[in-house]
Amino acid sequence: MESPDSSLSSSASVTPATYHDKVEVLAAWGALSEAEIGRLMGFARYRMIPVTGRLDDSDAKELLHEALVKTLEGTRQWRHGVQFTHHLFGCMRSISHNWFEQAGRNTELSDVPAPSPSLDSALDAQACIDWIRERLQRDGLSIALRVLDCWLDEHTAAETQQILGIPQDVYWAARKQIRRRAESVLELRGTTHGR
Repeated sequence: MESPDSSLSSSASVTPATYHDKVEVLAAWGALSEAEIGRLMGFARYRMIPVTGRLDDSDAKELLHEALVKTLEGTRQWRHGVQFTHHLFGCMRSISHNWFEQAGRNTELSDVPAPSPSLDSALDAQACIDWIRERLQRDGLSIALRVLDCWLDEHTAAETQQILGIPQDVYWAARKQIRRRAESVLELRGTTHGR
């Protein structure tokens, strides 16, 4: 057995023991509560709006699945001391950002280059965010507005609660208010675009 001092003398800055292995990842995945999966799916839906231009469960499931696959493959390693849900939030943030950038260069994330950069998609996403922000201001929902700003700055739920100094129930109420307005703007866009 290796002595505790021998691991300290290792020249490698990060040892394999710093990260959870596949068995631990699968165990953590299996132990997620329904509420935790709901929060992960809600975050995935939110992150996919700028990528796809819609609020859709299948897109969110794909993003969450990709985060799990990348974790199991070891391309997005789960560090010891980080909550599993926080790790998945970070993975989804990074993956969706990459997909958004790729969507700007390609059509529907395919290998076929788009005829022109997807400026329209980016403008549509920004218009949706502006519409949601305007509705939150109009309805006097200042906490929800501040939560939205934290999300846009890519803060996790825990970071947002800490930054704003709000308890979890207030955070989730604000999240619900944002989601309702996001769903209504997408319904409105679907009607005007004849979807």
